[in-house]
Amino acid sequence: ARRSRLPRVMSRAGVGLSLVEGARGELIVERVNPGGPAALEGSIRPGDQIVGVNGVPAIGMKIKDVAPHITGPPLTLVEIIVLRQGFQIPVRIQRGSTVPPPAAQTQRPPTAGSQYKGSQRLGGESAAGRDPRALAAEAAMKRQAEAPKGFSD
Repeated sequence: ARRSRLPRVMSRAGVGLSLVEGARGELIVERVNPGGPAALEGSIRPGDQIVGVNGVPAIGMKIKDVAPHITGPPLTLVEIIVLRQGFQIPVRIQRGSTVPPPAAQTQRPPTAGSQYKGSQRLGGESAAGRDPRALAAEAAMKRQAEAPKGFSD
């Protein structure tokens, strides 16, 4: 009997994060997708900067270069180091069981009301008594307007 070999296709899965490149090239969490692995783990927030993935420094990397480190075999662990208000926070997340189709990883135009000029560092103090998390989320949305290139896993 003749056997044919089919190429093995390794499926990849993500953690439910949408990233954007900030004005200075930093990788910013734009959105934590509800119900996704990152949301269930609970540590990563919109506005966090990705500075490392599985021991690989992400500073200076483009989204297309860091995305393959975030995605991987389904149900495996990934360690993402985020920078928030000057502190590095290591987060271990189990990848999901699937990754969205490539159409979900296309560029999106900026949303209305998210017109920012440049990115800003948020210190420990909140501006005008506002919650630092709200400021971080607002900063991420504004950075998205400057860099419409995006990634969503």
